[in-house]
Amino acid sequence: MSSIFSQLKGFNRDTLKSVETRITTADGKKFVEGQRDEAGVRSVEEQGNRGLGFCPDLQPDLSVGVAQERLLVGSQDVAHHLGTLRHLGVTHVLNVAWGVPNAFPDDFTYLTVPMYDEPSELLTSHYSRCRQFIKQAHSDGGTVLVHWFFYSAIATMSTAAHWSLQ
Repeated sequence: MSSIFSQLKGFNRDTLKSVETRITTADGKKFVEGQRDEAGVRSVEEQGNRGLGFCPDLQPDLSVGVAQERLLVGSQDVAHHLGTLRHLGVTHVLNVAWGVPNAFPDDFTYLTVPMYDEPSELLTSHYSRCRQFIKQAHSDGGTVLVHWFFYSAIATMSTAAHWSLQ
């Protein structure tokens, strides 16, 4: 077996297979990127049709976790499903997601904290405001749904519990 160094040392660009790369941007535009020609120019052809950007979400995630009594956690799918919200007795929605609209502003009380659903986001600067929202909802006899873009059970439940217990 040869070492990786030996393999890299013997690499010849001319032996690479010619391929096309299909690209779908976040807004759904589709492109086909071809190989470079003799002059070094890469061909890019825009496809006429648009499609889903990144991952298609073909089935709603209506999973709901209970952080504590009257404090629920779930995904944006739950937050956009009126039947589920009513069935659970939700009165307040804490929307902790960037770019996710409040679906039913006439039916529920909302607090929106625009954040990306990734570990690098710092929640600490929002604790006081979110905690106050949850406490006010509970003092009014309400039930709160906390939702992120995707339902990240551990992060969402631990954060919701932290907000409610402080």
